[in-house]
Parts: sequence; structure tokens; C-alpha cells
Amino acid sequence: IEIEDVTVSSGADLSLASGGQQIDVEVPANATATSSTLTFQIKIITDNSVVQSVSSPTGTAVVDGQVYDLKAYINATTTLTTFTEPITITLTYEDADVSGIDEATLKIYRYDGAGWVELDSCVVDTAANTVSCTTTHFSVFGLFGTETSGGVISGSRPRQNIIPVNMDDSVLRAS
Repeated sequence: IEIEDVTVSSGADLSLASGGQQIDVEVPANATATSSTLTFQIKIITDNSVVQSVSSPTGTAVVDGQVYDLKAYINATTTLTTFTEPITITLTYEDADVSGIDEATLKIYRYDGAGWVELDSCVVDTAANTVSCTTTHFSVFGLFGTETSGGVISGSRPRQNIIPVNMDDSVLRAS
């Protein structure tokens, strides 16, 4: 977890790294008129429980280890979720993280409580292994892309109930 106090009139560049993965958050000066100082919190969500509970955006797979919870606090009890100026989020990944995913399709999505919303102005730099997008909202963010293999896309496969046709027969069918 990275926690940093920021003077709104100055803006800030925040960063949190783990292994070869990193998140950078560029907060421009005067990103909000709500408060003169904010406390930013960046948290890596190390398990896939968020994606498993709400699934991935349609047709995509999550890049392992690339789910984050971003928060901005006005004070100890009040969270700021919307900004007047766009904030740039850059995620850095390793080649092994996107094995089986088309790098050109990588996008950062924000969970809005009902579903995943693609961020604006996303730029993928496959040479530097980064994806940068802008947002005016804070929430849970994840890096997703389209699988290149013919496999099932994580988080989007339908539930199947396997029912034995006959107790003496080994034939099973999905329903």
C-alpha cells in the first residue's frame, strides 16, 4: 500500500511497484476544487477475488496481478471519487504477464459498482510494456486484454453443471 499526502495546487506523481509490475498515478495541479489537500492511497489487490466476483469485461481476460484499488481522502472519513481534471494512470507489466493476451488490445478498466468501464485515451506502448489512460474517477482498476489463444477467457465462461446421465453410464453432459 502506498499512502501519500498531496497539495492539490501542486499535483503529484505517485507510484507503487511490486516485482516487474508498477502503477503510476499522475495527479495534475488543481485536479479538484473540493479540498486543498488530499491523501491518496494505492493498493495492489493481490488475488483475483474482485474479478472472480464480478467477472471480466466482455471478451477480455485480466492480466495477472494488475488489479488496484485507488482512493483519495479529503479527511479521515470522506472519500473523493470524482475529479474535475483527468488523472493519468500508467500500468507497467512484464512480457510473461501478458502471455496469451494480444498486447495491442490492453486497456485499463474501472469498476463502477455495476460493471467495468473502459478508461479514456488509452495508449499501449508494447516496447516499454506500459498502458496509460486517463480518468476522472477513482475506484478499483484492472488491466484487461483479448486472449490470443483459442482458450476460454478468464472470468467470462458460462457456469456449467455437470449432470450424470445414468449412474451406470460414464457419459456426462453440460447443461
